[in-house]
Amino acid sequence: HTDGKDITYYNTKTTYSDMIRERILNPVEKAPGVYYECTYALLDLDGDGQEEMIVDEVEYRAVYTMAEGKAIPMYSGTTYNGATLNICRGNIIEITHSYSGDNKVYCYYRMSGTKGEMVEYLRYDAERNPKNPWFRSIDGSGQDISLEPITKAEFDRIQNTYAPLELDWKPVTEYPL
Repeated sequence: HTDGKDITYYNTKTTYSDMIRERILNPVEKAPGVYYECTYALLDLDGDGQEEMIVDEVEYRAVYTMAEGKAIPMYSGTTYNGATLNICRGNIIEITHSYSGDNKVYCYYRMSGTKGEMVEYLRYDAERNPKNPWFRSIDGSGQDISLEPITKAEFDRIQNTYAPLELDWKPVTEYPL
């Protein structure tokens, strides 16, 4: 996960087609002869005309963009035990993870080229304040010192501005190679 920092990327030497081909040729086996389904969705998240690829497989999701003809991983992570990666209204990437019981962090990023910039950070932290466990980072850093308590209504209002989108998931076998 990102620990409240902007998403940064590292270079790969592959294209979307290469990634899909790898997943088709090397599927993850969940039982002898039975494989997990890997799906993908394409969506222009930063309005530059280049579609980003979101890949979903076996409790794992990743977002890639293209730069200089190569796939750039923007974020990847698990999607179980309270962790999620969603694409939300306004082409915002929502990353959530749980920690220490029912506590949960909600990070919202806007893509800009090959960078993701945090636009909102929320935390539900009953250990920090059991009577009012809803917090918002006033500077978007997510650092404890930057957290201010907010009401549940405000917490819910902010979350609702980033409603997850239903993506057009397709099996990787349908990718035009």
